Amino acid sequence: MSLIELDEIKSIVNKALEIFQSFESPFLGTIEVDGNVAFVGDT
Repeated sequence: MSLIELDEIKSIVNKALEIFQSFESPFLGTIEVDGNVAFVGDT
């Protein structure tokens, strides 16, 4: 695996963590918009 691939994986993991943390925010149940994708916190 190259360093570039590792960096891409780290970037994806960090993005997933940001999304996960947004679900655990005090605004749970509201719609959070990330780029062009809307996430509904209350699932």
